[in-house]
Amino acid sequence: MPKDKNKITKKETTISKTPEPLGDILEDLNSYFKKNIYMPSLDRKLNIIFLAYAYIWDRFNYAVYILLHSAEKRCGKSSMIDHMAELVPSQLKTSGGTSAAYLRAISVEKPVLFVDELDKTVKQDATADAELLQILNSGFKRNNPIIKSIPKGKKGNFTYEKLDPFCPKVLGMIGGHQLDDTTRDRAIMIQMHRVTPTQRDAFGIHDDLDDIFEKQEPVRKDIRQRLEAWSSATTCDKNKIQKPSFVQNDRSFNSHAMLLKVAIEGGEEWEKVIEDSLRRVEEKEELYIPNNQQLMIDLKKAFEQNNVSETDELKLVDLAEWLQDDEFIESPWRHYPSNPISTRSLKKLLNPYGIFEKRTNNKRFWLAKDFMDIFKVYVDGDGELSQLSLTSQSDTNATNTDQLGEVTNVTEVTDFKNKPVYNDKFDPDNELLNTH
Repeated sequence: MPKDKNKITKKETTISKTPEPLGDILEDLNSYFKKNIYMPSLDRKLNIIFLAYAYIWDRFNYAVYILLHSAEKRCGKSSMIDHMAELVPSQLKTSGGTSAAYLRAISVEKPVLFVDELDKTVKQDATADAELLQILNSGFKRNNPIIKSIPKGKKGNFTYEKLDPFCPKVLGMIGGHQLDDTTRDRAIMIQMHRVTPTQRDAFGIHDDLDDIFEKQEPVRKDIRQRLEAWSSATTCDKNKIQKPSFVQNDRSFNSHAMLLKVAIEGGEEWEKVIEDSLRRVEEKEELYIPNNQQLMIDLKKAFEQNNVSETDELKLVDLAEWLQDDEFIESPWRHYPSNPISTRSLKKLLNPYGIFEKRTNNKRFWLAKDFMDIFKVYVDGDGELSQLSLTSQSDTNATNTDQLGEVTNVTEVTDFKNKPVYNDKFDPDNELLNTH
């Protein structure tokens, strides 16, 4: 795998090939990824369309964000980022750095930004570094610069400069659901899971993965040159598109819109990828549930599991421990952001609901009845968000239709941390991974 994660890399820009139909290039990319990354066909093809978009992204006024997230380590996020980064024309791949360095590099070089292990920059209180979040959020829209002061002369004088963080971004992290709401709302979220032992046995894991990766560079170079030639001739950015009638939420469409323009040129098969992704979001009704509302859902289940009654006096440390149960493995509490949720973080999520610690002369506790009163408002009898909560959330979304981007909680992706070599006996298009 590439060793330098913080270097801006510009691939060959000399167009040495005649432009060819995009569909042919996408099919070859599909074959490449089937040999290297095991994931469901739909999610693999979404990433492939993004790679083509990466060659013409600067023709659009908004940038596409991909968020690869998982509940635990060794789920394949880094592997996917390694391959994708080597297939775009200019990339900055990093697993850390200062916000100032990010901003200047993006403003000058205009790469596709790949940030792996983003969870390491997220603080214990579930907020990321403020300046980095500002870069991610401002960089979603063209001509939305960040102003920085710079020294002028030797007398303590300062001037300012405008730096534009606008570019596509691929983010990888553990616990994506506790990322800043605005950043998450502007990303297509792809959840990844650790491969099962059955899948490891079926597809095999090779020890010489670095060697295999390097030997595939001629294949990647050929694809890059073909995409570069295609980008010089395409006018797909001018395609007129309409929101499909089955899409009820504008943001779930807006996050796919630029990819749809590319997919249309690839042909019906690729256009259907975007349609299927949108339809999957709609059918599963996986609108983003904020962390505080998810906490109410999970605490209600935890109260039932532990036979809590209204008069019980609770300790916050016990609530934090209950949330580590396997019942809540898909919730963010095991990695909030990188460690199990703390009592301090719990307090910050509970206080807006009017749930506070009780204090007497000789003890401090949390009264179960305070929680149960809130459950009646926000959680229905089936343990889901109440209609009141959903209505409020929908109204909030409706007031922000001028901002492109909705959390597109793309369904589960399973990947190897180490990349398997494709075995012809098994077809990744078959949903074998659903056995996990």
